[in-house]
Amino acid sequence: MLRPGEAADDTTLLIRAAPGLIDEAVVDVAEAALDSADTYEVERPDGLRVLLYGVSVFALAPGADEGELLRRFASSPYYLEASARQVRAAGFEVMPTGANRAHFDVLLIDGQSASQPLLSMGEVHAAARRLVEACGDIRPNRSYAGGSHD
Repeated sequence: MLRPGEAADDTTLLIRAAPGLIDEAVVDVAEAALDSADTYEVERPDGLRVLLYGVSVFALAPGADEGELLRRFASSPYYLEASARQVRAAGFEVMPTGANRAHFDVLLIDGQSASQPLLSMGEVHAAARRLVEACGDIRPNRSYAGGSHD
């Protein structure tokens, strides 16, 4: 479900990342986008229905407690962070999805209709790498329920 509106450029987006290494995080993001595309399609405002090669993110509202939002990722020892502006500058759309006003999807691949076969991991991997690189360093999640980040 697409909601109306959009994330302001200065909105901070938090992306769950289980692995602590960049290359592993890229694979994790690509797998999430492939799973999403295999499950969801969305109707864009122009009426085109596309597979949602999306990565689920949460927006940190100004003045909100980052730790509270990171508790949503309690099963992930690490996370990525970027502004909506950085994500858009890397060539991705930030789509307001679901009923939760803080939830968005970063669309890694656009324009793939439901009548087309799913893309391969290799095809999605390059887009996932661009997103991870736009986010910069992988950060330890202080709300991780598993304890150590080793």
